[in-house]
Amino acid sequence: MAWLTDLMENDLKELVTDSDGGIRIPLKPWGLQTVRFLMENQ
Repeated sequence: MAWLTDLMENDLKELVTDSDGGIRIPLKPWGLQTVRFLMENQ
């Protein structure tokens, strides 16, 4: 699972995974983005 957050991690928005397990992170030119990943054993 992955969430798009602000720098203080207050505004969480879950990122949806693609069918191959990848994620897309929206980025503006010259922008910074914070992403939190949760890795689980399967």
